[in-house]
Amino acid sequence: MRLSDEVQRELLARSDLKAKRKGERVLFRCLRHDDKTPSAWTGGGSHGCFACGFEEPIQTLAEALGIALKGDGEYTLGDYADAKGF
Repeated sequence: MRLSDEVQRELLARSDLKAKRKGERVLFRCLRHDDKTPSAWTGGGSHGCFACGFEEPIQTLAEALGIALKGDGEYTLGDYADAKGF
């Protein structure tokens, strides 16, 4: 399973983040600020927040959620393909 799929599954399983699928993305409450409504997103090998204005690789969100990374946090082949749009 690709890391991005694992992250999205974890987000959708946590009721405290009020995550919901919207197309290819999952919207959820941002972990960096007191978020009343979902302003953060993940999709395409990255994640970010519309309110905070940041975008980072999916690995940083996986680490914050406690999902074990493969190797040194490198992309899996599936994540690399997603990030590059293959």
